[in-house]
Amino acid sequence: MDKRIVEASGGRCPDRPFPLHATSQLVSFKMNLSSDHDIFAASLVRDWADYQAREAANSRQMPANEVPEIPREVLRKMALLRSEVLHVSASISLVASISNRLFAKPDRCVPVRSLTAFKPCFSSMSKGLAAGLVEDAAFFSFAQLWQMVHSRLAFALNVSEEVVRQAEASGSEFDSDDCEMAADSWQRVCRAVLRLHTEIAEQMAVAGLVCDHAVERPVLSLLRAAAEGNSPCLDSDGRMSVPGWAERRIDPRRELNMLVCLIAGSVTCEARLYNASCGGLALACSTPVPQGTPAIVTLPSSRELAGFVSWAKAGRLGVKLARRLGQEDQLLTGV
Repeated sequence: MDKRIVEASGGRCPDRPFPLHATSQLVSFKMNLSSDHDIFAASLVRDWADYQAREAANSRQMPANEVPEIPREVLRKMALLRSEVLHVSASISLVASISNRLFAKPDRCVPVRSLTAFKPCFSSMSKGLAAGLVEDAAFFSFAQLWQMVHSRLAFALNVSEEVVRQAEASGSEFDSDDCEMAADSWQRVCRAVLRLHTEIAEQMAVAGLVCDHAVERPVLSLLRAAAEGNSPCLDSDGRMSVPGWAERRIDPRRELNMLVCLIAGSVTCEARLYNASCGGLALACSTPVPQGTPAIVTLPSSRELAGFVSWAKAGRLGVKLARRLGQEDQLLTGV
């Protein structure tokens, strides 16, 4: 190709889009070309003129700083969908936490069957609302993400059911390969839902609506943690808690690793204290102790804490203290 043509077109090949700064060059370059290029030059100038005409027409129809108006009915659908996605996300983060714990720490007291104890799903109302948006070409990105979330969620549920079925059939609690596949599938669900959250927030922001980040923040933090392979909805003893949605504790817990002496009824044994709060203690103990049994826990400092066994399962138990500890108690602060 003639070097002069390339230079005149702003450094680009003539069959590619014109740079906006090349107007004067395109109008005047014909004079500098040989007669062999007259026909091509005339065609190029006409194409540029057509391009300018189309741009002018588009600018008259939609100024550059004007945002397309979204109908109020569409905004209502998106607000309802956002609320639904938030609720389902809490359940997704819980199941993802269970699958991550089973894969990372299979020796913990989290039974495989808990994978299918919760089945996140969208209501028929939300599916109807989304159907209207999916058919709108303006929400193509939303439609893609909505379908991705549903397909990944369906796959993760099927994987979880198969893992539980195989575990029950074989009589073993878990299979590392199966648990890894379940964990990976639920992590992918979390990432897809996070992208859907972002898309809905951006669409609402275009319409000038600001999402309530105080409501979203707890759910999004749970999803991000679960997507990274963590278990934000499980405590160290395997008990479930969804912060901001289903919390069972009002007292913060301090993680410990302390050998103590446990006296519970007629049982006297060594136990490991692995966390404590103002209202109770969590211990690992190989000796079975019935729930409701009065108990005394003796710390290495010879301090005694009295209470009763509030729960017991799989070699672990909780002791509810008869007298609550203060927030500044040495056991809780370590000072």
